[in-house]
Amino acid sequence: MPSFELGLEPLDPVKDTRICVYQHTHAHLSELFPKICMLTYDFEEYRYSELLLLLKTVIGLGDSPVWLNEENMRSYKSENIPGGLSAEGNFEDIPIFAEVYPMIDGREKDRRRGGMFVHIKAGAPVWLKCCTGGLVSLMGYPPEGEEQSLNMSPGRARAQGEYLHITGREHPLHIYIKANAPFKPKQTLDGAPANYGLACFSAGEVWLAAGFSEKEEEALAIAGADVLSEIEKVRAHYKNMLDNWYIHTPEAHLDEAFMHARLNVEYAWFRPFGWVEALHHWISMWHMEQTAAEEWAGNAERSREIFISQLERLIDGERVPELSAPGFTRREWGGDNTYFFRGVEHYLKMTGDVQFARLAEPAMRKILAQTFREYDPLKTGVMGFGTQLGNQEDFLATPGPGSGSGCEGAHMLRIMAMLQSLLGNDKEAEKYETYARAAAQKVHEAFWMEDLGRYSWYKDVLGQLRLEAPYHSICAPILYDMIEDSQKASSIDHLLHRLSGPSGEMYISNLFGGHCYYAVSTWGMQCGGNMQYFAAASYARLGMNEQAVRPLKFIADIVCTRHRGAFPETANDAHKAYFSPAACMYSQGIIEGIFGLERDVISNRTNISPCFPEQWEHAEIKIPGVHIKYRRITSEHIAGDSELGAGEHNRADLECGAGEHNLADSELGSGEHNRESSELGLINGAHCFECRLEDDTQKYFLWRLKPYSEIKAFINGRSVNVETTPRCGWFEAEIALGTEREFTLEIQYVPISFRLEKPGCVSEGSEYVMRLEGAELTGLSDPAGIFQRASYKKHALRARIGERLLEAYQPYGWFGMINFARRTFFAILKAGEFEFEYPVHITVLPQYIIHALPLCPQETGARAAAEEAGAGGDGLTGGKEEAGRRGNGPGARLCLEVADYTSLSREEQERELILLLGESVLKTRARLKNYQPVQIFFELGPELLEKLTPGRNKGALLLEGRRREFFLEYRPCRKIARPLMLPEDKLKPPLYWNEIGKCTAPGSTIYCVTPENILQDVFDNYSVLENMPGVPFEINKKGFLPVSSKNERYAQIGLEGVKAKTLYILLSAFITNQHAFSQPFYMELEARNEGEYFPPIYAAHLSFPGNLDIGLSGRGNYGFPTYIEEQPRDALPALPGAEDEDYPQAQPPGYPQHLLWNQFKAFQVGETVFSVIQLELDRERPLRELRVWVQDSNAAMGIYAISAV
Repeated sequence: MPSFELGLEPLDPVKDTRICVYQHTHAHLSELFPKICMLTYDFEEYRYSELLLLLKTVIGLGDSPVWLNEENMRSYKSENIPGGLSAEGNFEDIPIFAEVYPMIDGREKDRRRGGMFVHIKAGAPVWLKCCTGGLVSLMGYPPEGEEQSLNMSPGRARAQGEYLHITGREHPLHIYIKANAPFKPKQTLDGAPANYGLACFSAGEVWLAAGFSEKEEEALAIAGADVLSEIEKVRAHYKNMLDNWYIHTPEAHLDEAFMHARLNVEYAWFRPFGWVEALHHWISMWHMEQTAAEEWAGNAERSREIFISQLERLIDGERVPELSAPGFTRREWGGDNTYFFRGVEHYLKMTGDVQFARLAEPAMRKILAQTFREYDPLKTGVMGFGTQLGNQEDFLATPGPGSGSGCEGAHMLRIMAMLQSLLGNDKEAEKYETYARAAAQKVHEAFWMEDLGRYSWYKDVLGQLRLEAPYHSICAPILYDMIEDSQKASSIDHLLHRLSGPSGEMYISNLFGGHCYYAVSTWGMQCGGNMQYFAAASYARLGMNEQAVRPLKFIADIVCTRHRGAFPETANDAHKAYFSPAACMYSQGIIEGIFGLERDVISNRTNISPCFPEQWEHAEIKIPGVHIKYRRITSEHIAGDSELGAGEHNRADLECGAGEHNLADSELGSGEHNRESSELGLINGAHCFECRLEDDTQKYFLWRLKPYSEIKAFINGRSVNVETTPRCGWFEAEIALGTEREFTLEIQYVPISFRLEKPGCVSEGSEYVMRLEGAELTGLSDPAGIFQRASYKKHALRARIGERLLEAYQPYGWFGMINFARRTFFAILKAGEFEFEYPVHITVLPQYIIHALPLCPQETGARAAAEEAGAGGDGLTGGKEEAGRRGNGPGARLCLEVADYTSLSREEQERELILLLGESVLKTRARLKNYQPVQIFFELGPELLEKLTPGRNKGALLLEGRRREFFLEYRPCRKIARPLMLPEDKLKPPLYWNEIGKCTAPGSTIYCVTPENILQDVFDNYSVLENMPGVPFEINKKGFLPVSSKNERYAQIGLEGVKAKTLYILLSAFITNQHAFSQPFYMELEARNEGEYFPPIYAAHLSFPGNLDIGLSGRGNYGFPTYIEEQPRDALPALPGAEDEDYPQAQPPGYPQHLLWNQFKAFQVGETVFSVIQLELDRERPLRELRVWVQDSNAAMGIYAISAV
């Protein structure tokens, strides 16, 4: 499969291994046939993905055993069950059932022991072969060493009474096995020592216990345990756990996944060092995100234990380590300091553990100082960060002061202030709080984009700003409450419309060529299992109840279908990872996001802020210390019903939000509901919450609702006060509940019935009209500067859209125009006694979109008949590369696709269109359609064609007296350009790219596994590249001309004696996702002065995206390439129609499409992707020199050839 296709098509789930773990014991049960293995950690050295295979058991059936394998099993299936594994299937007509349970013992410190208990039942005699193994890699599927053969066994097997004693060469552990039939030692090679045991169970039932330990007597004792009693003990343990950990909602997969999440995290816990990342293949530990979920599970002591383990092992006394069994330390990615602080914050709020705070405070001072010293070397107050800022597998680095990383730094300072306050150090607390506010303010000043209403990403050390940020820069300031409500509303719109997919799933970023939706790609483009919490929690904070559930449901559906109980590492990963960070963050999302629980013992406060979709009529959660039941009850059972909603209010009248007129306007607070569902409302009854919270904090109910006109609340039947705070698009109802541990709360409210009518997509300079029913428009807030002018009355807004809103993003081509199209303003509404802000989102379009189909004079158009029909044909979008091409004689027909977005209401009249191409003027008449492209044709004579240069030619249409520019790609069928020579003394060999380009951005992984000689094939196989029609490029075998931030920041190419109108520069840009939406290079071409007042210099900022592609193919790392040979670019993207609220196809995983990345010429030769930069002069001139700068702190390119016309 070509690398670019990976992740584009669904992959069937891989059948490999079901896993259950308790401390040292890993139990594996194959998904291919009933094969059982027991594994444990290697304590001799650090391992990423290797375990010691202690025991492998294969099964045979029959009087003369047939050993089971994948080929002879039928209807076989293995599953996780609480605390264990089960399998069933058939061999011929013989049924077989097996279950395996790791021993729930052995978590004492400094004790290395474990075991498992096995029950097998079949309709025929059962045979078992048991042996030990060695170190096995978990990266193979199935894991290496777990195949059926026993020949790999390096161990010894001895009979010892009723037991089989097995020892291995690669570990010091004793393994004892006892079953209800004796094992006989056997050898795989004649004359060799016995290395496995064989047993026959003639009754067809097996009860087997296996134990291991460094101490022989402990292993013997475990193997001697009663198997049935031990299995019942395991079952009872997990039943008790799950009896106190469940949810019941209308979404069955949410409920089931909540159970699986608890089990996945429980299996991953290795005392006292933390939680294994992925039991399937990453058996080390990284960022300890699991602590919050474990604290809600009643396991706060585990958090304390892991924090102390890390503090005892600080690297250089100031950096938090990543641990692994049995306590090995290391530091990877961006480090764990931020994770440690966040974890301690949650732990202290949950427990108020002053003793731990006092113990941790000196070290946390050092950790904080080290973090800023490393990531804010210039002492700006705004941190950068290494890879994996937000959570495990985010992987994106921030190699410069950044918005998301800056928010994390400010939050660390805030956590230190909280810690000092807990310890009674008020002056220190005030100092750190001041630092935190200052850091947050500096982030805002440096990165807030007022026009877009959200943060940009980061600046490199030379000040190059990256405009498009990953999700951290949206979610962190919302969750840390570092921006205003209105800013949260505009920020979240980008998360919803550009970073979220059709099922509500969130993606890390749009900074890569693809999202690898169906592949295990963890470079920063993926939809990760554990990041969905951040989207859910952000939506919940803004009362977006419908949206909050969807990211979690997306993961729950995968867990309960494709993975059947195992949490995924990334989206639709084909492998069952048992990824504990995803499991714990899912639990946290359910508890803190959907059920809205927030405990802060330090402030003596517990909040309950449920975030249930409107259609939910019930919900329940039970976790240790908390039991909440929600139900919607009918009006006849409501206390005080006659006081609320009487008179003019009835069910059919209630239409809160934009209703059927505009989906986007209802997204804050009302979600995706159309008019009908809004009319259902929730006032035909009351909302009843039965709560038991076993703590003595002051409790508050905070409900984030649609704007409402009335609200009442009753605690245990007693009317209580409700404090209403109008927020941006939603209201917050606060009810003080006191310190009672058990209470019933009933709430009744009446949503405000109002409706907005407005267009979703509008063009620059156009008229904008919004009408309002059910509320009064009392004001307007336009921080984005959308309107040139605006006026409003009580029920209407009339405004003129600004004319240059998209100008700053045009250098980034279609990707920039689509990605930065959405804007937000705020209507100030008044209904009854309340006045509130309401966010209104719009998509800004160019007034006209003009796209020229490539001009190929000698080709006959595939749609010649349509062309002959005239200029009034229907608009066409996408995949039309042959449309409008015609080649009868020396002239050609130019086809322009023109879309008019100036007005929805304009009458479609025939208009005159004037084409300006070079010095030529051509006229035609056409009927343009509103919000729909049509094809316009112009006949180009041979004289005009002679004036065109290969590649891009600038043209313009005169429409309504204004010049509308576009580019035409001319593809001549003969060579026109002539190659020029590069200065040989400045050329570097192909392998030189490794020095300047392989690590062009700290933390970027694109080149990690890219072969060092990946560029060599161009020089070995080609002397001339003729991939661009009309422009041959001569390749010098000596290499390329480098320009890099590392070595050669400036390149100068003399062009004396050359006369040209257009210069073509063939380059390969060694850039990565880290450079997206920046301008890493600058070129200028100086012509010879022929008497001008100042020298004629033609300059070009090279933008990515826009006119650059990532310079390497997808070989090695799929997902990165922005150019794909198989996906043509000479077509329009999908454009909005009259009824659309946004660009279609502008959401992941399909977005960003490859055609969006570069509107200039690009092509691939071998494994190198070339970008062609054209520098066009006003006329043919004698040239002087070409100068190229890198204006980025981490970028490089190779110039391969130059040609001229």
